[in-house]
Amino acid sequence: MFQKPFRVKSKTVIRGSDRRKLRADVGKALPSLAEEQLQELVPTKEDMSTMKIYTHSGRNVTVYCLGNNPVFFEMDKNVFPTVYSLWRVPDMLPCLTTWTDVLKNLCGGADLMLPGVIPGEEGLPVIEKNSLCAVSLLGNRAPIAVGRTTMSSSQMQECGMKGKGVTVLHTYLDQLWEHGDQTPLPTMATQQSCPEGHVPDLDSGDATSEEQLQGQLAAEASSTTDTVPIENLVLNDDLGDEGDLEKVNDLDTEITVGGVKDDGNECGEEEGETRDEEDEVSPVDQMDSLLYQCFLHALKTNVKKTDLPLLTSKLLRGHMQPCCCPSSSRPCRPRG
Repeated sequence: MFQKPFRVKSKTVIRGSDRRKLRADVGKALPSLAEEQLQELVPTKEDMSTMKIYTHSGRNVTVYCLGNNPVFFEMDKNVFPTVYSLWRVPDMLPCLTTWTDVLKNLCGGADLMLPGVIPGEEGLPVIEKNSLCAVSLLGNRAPIAVGRTTMSSSQMQECGMKGKGVTVLHTYLDQLWEHGDQTPLPTMATQQSCPEGHVPDLDSGDATSEEQLQGQLAAEASSTTDTVPIENLVLNDDLGDEGDLEKVNDLDTEITVGGVKDDGNECGEEEGETRDEEDEVSPVDQMDSLLYQCFLHALKTNVKKTDLPLLTSKLLRGHMQPCCCPSSSRPCRPRG
């Protein structure tokens, strides 16, 4: 839920009545907490604030912060602890253990699948269906994720530990964790070890360090949010007799528009003209490059800022197709 950056709509200091209501809601959602633990998580005198955010998926979420760290978030009238709270009280929720290599999958937005769950010496903890659950790594009791179970622990064993076990809502290293002081994952002793003869069945190879994983997640988040203004898209309008179209945005394959007529409305090839470039690239690459060129032409010549956002079907039919001549494998010269 918080893998991509969210938008903060407001942030205010929490009132005394809201603080008491939060403490009551937390006590109701987490009945295992003792009174002193509730006081530690929702103190009476320490600075607390409430933050209204809008997630990338379109969810409205209320986040409660203790100092700089988000400690709880509320969604659909349900209160969930963050990893900062779980590190203060590790036994707050029943916890499932998974392999270290699974961490990067969970941080990437994946849910916890049952084949990746490691049963302890006493089996799985007692968990009911659709209840809050934490996830920790083998050899470290500090939780790295929180979510809701898709089935009870008895159902997990009955189905042979296959399928999805936990719908993950929040993880270590996600954007909600980054909004706090970004405390590294603490090391908490545990007596659980790898079961004898139990070998992880994972697609990934060597384990990725936390520093590398954090860098990968930051790069993916920035790549999904970076946008290029339309004004920065520059096409070569000075088309000569050969009609050459310059490379745009470091295209791997350069497309040459041959035989563009001076009227600017039709395009064709001169007799005897050969295209060595087409012999060097596959038809699939040619079509990909054609679609990309038509997309850039459409952004530069047809699409206005007031038209955005656009459905992909409308963009293709109404803006990209007019930039390509009928029965042609090359984009036409833009009108105007």
